[in-house]
Amino acid sequence: MREALLAAVCLTVLLTPAHASEVDCNGYRYGMRVRDVVTLDIDNAKSPACEIPNKVTWDIKKWCNDDDFCTFRARVVRRNGNRYIIDRIVGPVKWGD
Repeated sequence: MREALLAAVCLTVLLTPAHASEVDCNGYRYGMRVRDVVTLDIDNAKSPACEIPNKVTWDIKKWCNDDDFCTFRARVVRRNGNRYIIDRIVGPVKWGD
């Protein structure tokens, strides 16, 4: 039974279209060695987070305040649970969407 469920989940993932979408990122910036993470609570695994690899160029001062609280809209290339892997920042958050 377990193998059948695992096979069904894997098949669903393979058949799901892999096109990019956009997400609103809002939270505190945590700088790490190979990436930056923007989330409201880094200790909570269920809290949504935007992960920006260091190879992505972006002007942090444009989207974050002096307390490292950031708000922006970004293009998602991959999702891992509640973590969104970002490849570029699209612009400001459109409130009311």
